[in-house]
Parts: sequence; C-alpha cells; structure tokens
Amino acid sequence: MSDSLPSALALCQSTTRQVILGLINHDTEARLVDELEHITKLMRFDFYHYVGTFSVDDNSCVRRTLSNLPTAWREKYADFDGSNPDPIAQAAHFRVIPILWNESQFGASDHDNFYKTACEHGVGKGIILPVHSRNGDAAALGLFMRTERDDEDTIAAALGDAGLTAMYLHDAMSRMVSKTPHSPKAPLTHREIECLHWIAHHKSNWAIAKILGISEHGVVYYVRRIMWKLDAHNRYQAVARATAYGLI
Repeated sequence: MSDSLPSALALCQSTTRQVILGLINHDTEARLVDELEHITKLMRFDFYHYVGTFSVDDNSCVRRTLSNLPTAWREKYADFDGSNPDPIAQAAHFRVIPILWNESQFGASDHDNFYKTACEHGVGKGIILPVHSRNGDAAALGLFMRTERDDEDTIAAALGDAGLTAMYLHDAMSRMVSKTPHSPKAPLTHREIECLHWIAHHKSNWAIAKILGISEHGVVYYVRRIMWKLDAHNRYQAVARATAYGLI
C-alpha cells in the first residue's frame, strides 16, 4: 500500500500538469473557464479568481476577469476596493513570487477586514500568483479554499502547478485579447449606458426600472442589447468590458 501512494500522487501531478500545459491551445474564454475549473479542483482548491490587464495601445488597456468566487463576496469586495484597497492585491502589482492569502498577511488595521469578511462569505485561505509581462501587461491568479477548510498542505503542494497555471492562463488570455476588437459591436445608447451604470452599482432589473422610470421589461431589453453589443455572457462581464472600453 505504501508503494502505491507515491505512484498515485505522481499520476495526479502528471494529469494536472498536462491539463495546465493544454491551456495554451484554447482560444475562447469559455474553454479557459472550463479548464480553469478543472485545474482548480485537481489542485484541491474551491475557488479561482483571475484578473489580467492588457495594453492595447499607448493610451488604453483592457481588463479580463475569470472568477467563480461567490457573487456576494465579489460585490462586497468591490465596495471595499473603493475606500480601502486590498493590500494583497496592491502587493501583487510589485511582486513576482506567490503571496499567501491568510490572516497573518493582514495587519491589525482596517485591512484585516478583508480576510474576516471574506471568511464570512465562505472564502478562506489561499494564494495569489502575480504575473508580469515584458510589455507591461500584468495579471494575478488567486486560488482559495472554503472557509471551513484549514489545509495549508494543499497550498504548499500546489505552489509549482499554481504558478505554472497563472503563467499559461495569462499567456492564453493575452493571445485572445490581441485578436479581440477593443470596441463594442455597435455604439451603446444613452439609455444603455444608464442601465450599465446601475448594473455596476449592483442594482437589479426591477430597481433599475424604478430609478429610470421605465418598465422592468424595458430594462431586460436594454440589458440583452448591452450584452450583445459587448459580447458579454453575463451582467458582470458586461460591466467589466464597458469599464475596459471607457464607457462607464
């Protein structure tokens, strides 16, 4: 039995590495999401969160996000970010080595609210993998466990594969961005921009309808048009792309 354990571990690591190396072959965000979900599970994490910023010319850049973090935590995190930026995310801009995400990384200040609040929303210990390209593009991949898990061995065991995942994922996304038009399929109307503004503030279709004085059916129509024009799969991706295009 003892001889079979190292063999099983080696096979698992080999499978994980093969999936990671395969990221370079994917050319759609949907395929990247599928494989990132798979890799996250293979490394025994529960959540992933990738953010990449890419220069498209001398004056503008685009941002891409892939995440399965709980929606409630992402909304709360966005509220934090405006008044009390995440110190770990800030550190990732200047670091090239993995950064642990746990209570010891947050000092005795308001910053520790990040970790405490994350735990309250189900997001526990993890690791942040910064990536920096020579052309100035930058990204970070976060891998996290659920709050109820306290398994530091998972983080230690995943360091090598996690770093490789961050690099291959960023490279794949970079190639996609270079092939993607950096403007909407069609110009957004004033009303669509208004709807996007309130979507970015986490308002429901019903709430937006009340604010704008139109029917909820009308808001649904505008949201569908927005998602088509921005080639977005959901409301959050629409907001992210509109922000990258400088529309809101």
